[in-house]
Amino acid sequence: MKRRRLLFYVFLNIVLSALTTLAVLTIWENTPRRVTLPSENSKPVNQVTQAPMATLPPADTIVMEITNVYGAGDIQNEVVQLKRVDSGELSLRGWQLTDSDGHTYTFPDFTLFAGTIQVYTKTGSNTATTLFWGRSDAVWKTGSVVSLLDYQGNLRASFTIP
Repeated sequence: MKRRRLLFYVFLNIVLSALTTLAVLTIWENTPRRVTLPSENSKPVNQVTQAPMATLPPADTIVMEITNVYGAGDIQNEVVQLKRVDSGELSLRGWQLTDSDGHTYTFPDFTLFAGTIQVYTKTGSNTATTLFWGRSDAVWKTGSVVSLLDYQGNLRASFTIP
């Protein structure tokens, strides 16, 4: 009798532990993440900001390049990869990715310090290195020219999709 009772409590403990773990993981996955702003002593990271329009570098200065467009025509994989060529803070607020068919993605308040960012055509949650356009259909196609324009409309980079 004692053995049955002990097995019952062991089984009950296993079930409650599994349910608790499942509840914690569910809460964790559904909790929005905050972007941590860099402190004075930390190395800057890319971040979403609420800054006024920044002063642009001269139009003939290369500050960004479009390195590739992956998955053109496939909404689940379609992404434009951009790279920061120069160093220092660059606000992309109001910048646009466009094509000759009139598709235009306008960047939100986003500051890039270094490295690369990816702009997915599909819906998703923006992070410090990944932005989402929020479209339900693919935009880019083979032979299209993707253009990156600053907030004043100056061409800053272009890329022809192979």
